[in-house]
Amino acid sequence: MFELLLIIYLVPVIIVLSLLWRLVLWLARNVLRLAGWLIKKICVLVWKGLLLLVGIFLGRCWVNRPPD
Repeated sequence: MFELLLIIYLVPVIIVLSLLWRLVLWLARNVLRLAGWLIKKICVLVWKGLLLLVGIFLGRCWVNRPPD
């Protein structure tokens, strides 16, 4: 009798815990994907900004040269 009651009470608990575990794994996977995407976009924007600054610097150096 005790085993039957234990099974009856534990089955819903196990089901809920398994659903919560799947939710935690899904959230962790999506958070890691989002973090990777954000890092990639930030690196791309920083690289483009550096190229823009180098282009502006070189452009000003060429413009400010005295004529030969």
